[in-house]
Amino acid sequence: MKDTNKMIAAMLVGAAVGGAVAWFLTSEKKEEMLTDLKDTAEKVKKEFNDVIDKGRQVVEDLTGKKETSSNNKS
Repeated sequence: MKDTNKMIAAMLVGAAVGGAVAWFLTSEKKEEMLTDLKDTAEKVKKEFNDVIDKGRQVVEDLTGKKETSSNNKS
């Protein structure tokens, strides 16, 4: 019985996803939505890269300070 319920649930989810994809592909605003999605993805990528660069800079700064302090102890 549990397997039957899982199968029915999977079929309903598949139908819902299929319906959403069909609606999207036939939507008049498809191009606008794709453009917005691309713009948002580019912004997220840029912000992510900025955070990564800042993190690298912090690591370099800490590594440089650590090397300097170990050099002073010698």
